[in-house]
Amino acid sequence: MQQAPVNEAIDITKLQADINQQLAYDPDLVFIRIRTVLVAYISGMVDADRIEREITKPLTQAEPTTDSLSVHLLTPEYTHTDLFETLIDNLLAGFVIIAEQGQQQVLLANLACLPHRNIEQPETESGVRGPREGFTELLEMNVSLLRRRLKTDKLRFKTWQIGALSQTE
Repeated sequence: MQQAPVNEAIDITKLQADINQQLAYDPDLVFIRIRTVLVAYISGMVDADRIEREITKPLTQAEPTTDSLSVHLLTPEYTHTDLFETLIDNLLAGFVIIAEQGQQQVLLANLACLPHRNIEQPETESGVRGPREGFTELLEMNVSLLRRRLKTDKLRFKTWQIGALSQTE
């Protein structure tokens, strides 16, 4: 699914690799495989409870059939696409990607739950020069705040753990 319409059946393994490559193996990118279905989203940008309730649980409980994938989903808001660019743009906007092996289009479910706090000046740290903005939440919230403002696949994050005892991410 690169830059043009897909005229062939989706291979979910290749699709996952393409998304990973496009987003440089972003640490907040989440993939869930349920039988022949791939679910992808960016953590912190979506409502995880709704994903569980409206997508993963119904797909897990559904009997394998030849029915359309959308028959099993409980989410009311979704569209279809066969363009990789559209898929990436929607993923960065907080949509959930649902792809079924062998289909020609993917579903884009709108389960966005974007953070909505403004970046503020730190109260405990004063600076003489430069911007007066600071982050105070968990790493996932801070990354989501940045993603909300910068909806581009060129934004990269890398995480690592520090501290022998605390193992802080």
